[in-house]
Amino acid sequence: MSGTTSHDLVASLVHTINSHTSDVNGVCFSKDRKLATCSADKTVRVWDMTSYNELPFSPLCGHTYYVHCCCFSPFGTLLASCSTDGKVIIWDAKTGQKKCVLQHESKSPIRVCKFSPNSAQLISGSDDNNVCLWDVSSGALVITYKGHEGTVIALDFTPNGEYIVSGSNDGDLQVWDARYGHAKALLLLLDCHDLGVMCCDFSPIYGSAGNGVMHGITTYQLATCGMDDLLKLWEFVATTDTKVSLKQTLVFHGHEGSVLCCKYSINGRLLASASNDKTVRLWDPIQGVALHVIEGHTRYVITVAYCYRYVVTMAFYYRYVITVAFCYRYVITVAYCYRYVVTMAFYYRYVITVAFCYRYVITVAYCYRYVVTMAFYYRYVITVAFCYRYVITVAYCYRYVVTMAFYYRYVITVAFSSDGQYLASGSNDRTVMIWKLQSEQQIFTALENGEPVCSDAPSQSHTVVMDPHKMSVEDVCQWLEEIGLEQYVASFRKHDIDGLELMALTQDSLATGLGIESMGHRSKLIRSRSTLLQHPIIQQKSILDSGVPDEYLCPITREIMKDPVICSDGYSYERAAIASWMNKGKNCSPMTNAVLTSKDLTPNRSLKMLIQRYLNP
Repeated sequence: MSGTTSHDLVASLVHTINSHTSDVNGVCFSKDRKLATCSADKTVRVWDMTSYNELPFSPLCGHTYYVHCCCFSPFGTLLASCSTDGKVIIWDAKTGQKKCVLQHESKSPIRVCKFSPNSAQLISGSDDNNVCLWDVSSGALVITYKGHEGTVIALDFTPNGEYIVSGSNDGDLQVWDARYGHAKALLLLLDCHDLGVMCCDFSPIYGSAGNGVMHGITTYQLATCGMDDLLKLWEFVATTDTKVSLKQTLVFHGHEGSVLCCKYSINGRLLASASNDKTVRLWDPIQGVALHVIEGHTRYVITVAYCYRYVVTMAFYYRYVITVAFCYRYVITVAYCYRYVVTMAFYYRYVITVAFCYRYVITVAYCYRYVVTMAFYYRYVITVAFCYRYVITVAYCYRYVVTMAFYYRYVITVAFSSDGQYLASGSNDRTVMIWKLQSEQQIFTALENGEPVCSDAPSQSHTVVMDPHKMSVEDVCQWLEEIGLEQYVASFRKHDIDGLELMALTQDSLATGLGIESMGHRSKLIRSRSTLLQHPIIQQKSILDSGVPDEYLCPITREIMKDPVICSDGYSYERAAIASWMNKGKNCSPMTNAVLTSKDLTPNRSLKMLIQRYLNP
């Protein structure tokens, strides 16, 4: 990126990864040109950036729930991932072997993790509102920092590794001492981002990061982003007596939705931000100007209200309605009955008023700068339920129920490569897009010389999803190519090896029948087959199909439910999944993190019927 000036930047899409079967929550690069991606499909995948092939040990399948974050150590030898299962797993970045597993004392879901600049320590933030500092070599807990009143979502070390900055969904930033292990926050800054801080990242060149400590004063630049659609820059100042301050220096406007991730390039000249307006924006943090808007993640519905961490869920029955509304740390349950009029108010920057009448109702909901109008008619109801990630529209008629689901597809995460020439973006459209960053002059020079504008040909990496036993001969051949054994495709095709035959292959039959002489290749094939059986790429119908309503998927397993039940938080889960969650001693909702008022599970027969009709039309 040394030849790229501020205002002539162009981002060219060079590759798209489609292998994940659910939301992509995190992307990160290593110094040796690896790319790691993590997803709500419970996997971490590692890719070779030279060929865009998935590495042989990938996917990493140690997590049992959503994987929220992944990061390489600065030395590139380790990879950390954290999940709703309450675990941080540290992997060997070269072999994919599990090195250690870390858990908060509460065993609550962990939302974010980050290595220290010297790779010796790791921090994690959780739904228990705490930040934990770990020693990487021993896996020992060094200290737990307590002070936030909300889930910790944003974390970063200062470039010298002496301080930690954390942000939570209550909008606050706190600074902690990473040197001497003081458990008390050195600084608390309230309401830095309205509705929550989503990410923070320190500049690698600003102030003391590039020039060293001056006169005993350490200065850095911090970028933060949040649910208020803003990207902010702060000056971090620390003195020798451990006094610290954060002063806001600049606010970037431009995103039209919550900003979920921000990252500096390795040389500090670029700052990228990802948003649920489905764009990635590039900024010049030195000049304080916008450079470029990257668009590519296209599956989305523009929601008109963001309800922070609360969810409005509605169940309508003939001649009466039951509504459960989750508000800022409180739960209000209201029952609407035949001919009654009820009014509800949501506080903390939201007001929703609802009035129900016998023949018809005109309802207007006011939600933080947005207005939505909904109309209710006799024997016919149309309503809109607003959730943090989805807009679900449900039409209920006299004897029929019709459900239509629209999913909000936005960009969740971004990361720069170590050389600053590439940017990866992950989205809940289940794709990872890799962009090459060039100046206009570089493009014109390439065209004049007859060279390709992008050295990497655009391609699509798509894994065919299906039950391994039902794979066709061509599916098996494609699978061989994906695991790096394409030299045996002709032999498999000649002998008509389909899914059933693949499952029956042994070391002997591979050697004698298919002519695979290499012991290493035979072992690799059998090992990859075991992984395929444990984590089949498709189940029943393709979850990548946009026609699958999200409410048919268990929020915990992200698989189509067979026995859906309603929990006390108002959500429907697969019975085995939510029972397992509770049996592990977890007493909070997997979706809202609110305490479950009851462990009773009610069969959701209507949803089960709809799922059965979907699977067996």
